[in-house]
Amino acid sequence: MNLLIMGPPGAGKGTQAAIISEVLGLKHLSSGDLLRSAVSNGTELGTKADAYMKSGELVPDAIMIAMILDEVKQVVFSTEHNGFLLDGFPRTVAQARALDRSFDESNVVIDRIVSLEVETEEIVGRLAARRTCSACHYTCNVSELSSLDSNMCPNCKSPCLIKRKDDEESVIRNRLEVYKNSTFPILGYYSENHSILSIDGSQEKDKITDFILGELNCSGSQSVEV
Repeated sequence: MNLLIMGPPGAGKGTQAAIISEVLGLKHLSSGDLLRSAVSNGTELGTKADAYMKSGELVPDAIMIAMILDEVKQVVFSTEHNGFLLDGFPRTVAQARALDRSFDESNVVIDRIVSLEVETEEIVGRLAARRTCSACHYTCNVSELSSLDSNMCPNCKSPCLIKRKDDEESVIRNRLEVYKNSTFPILGYYSENHSILSIDGSQEKDKITDFILGELNCSGSQSVEV
């Protein structure tokens, strides 16, 4: 099974993708993680992408396509996983078309597209309160932290919690505007040939997960909303 999960920044794509991938034995391919790894490792692609990420702008198609398609092809031609789940890619219609061309050449099919939908102000609140551990990459909300140890990671217990630059409110709002103009139109592009599962992403995490897994095990309609 090959899946694609979509939604605005902060909608919970990464959380749901990690759980679903583990349950179904899929390879979780997160464009954000791949980009941050490239930046951290100082690769040529990472250096080019860094400036765009810090400002909240989309990384150019050429960089994204080169990085992501290599990863996808490795999964497609391996037997280690039952398929893949793409998280955060494609982000433009041009990327979606490039992905389709690559998949057509390799006889790869996207079986289902999951779309998480969350209101703008809820997303701003979520991301502005998000903290990330620079040691283990765990993410959490400030409400989970002790007022005495606000930089202590709840996962690895290291004093390494930081607020990423792309979680500043001005950057968040810019990212949402970019999503609205460049990424949201992908749903229209895909709706012509793919089954899209639309879900209210403001619900409790477990409820969203249960619904997605339930729908993936049956033949749903072209668009389902809860």
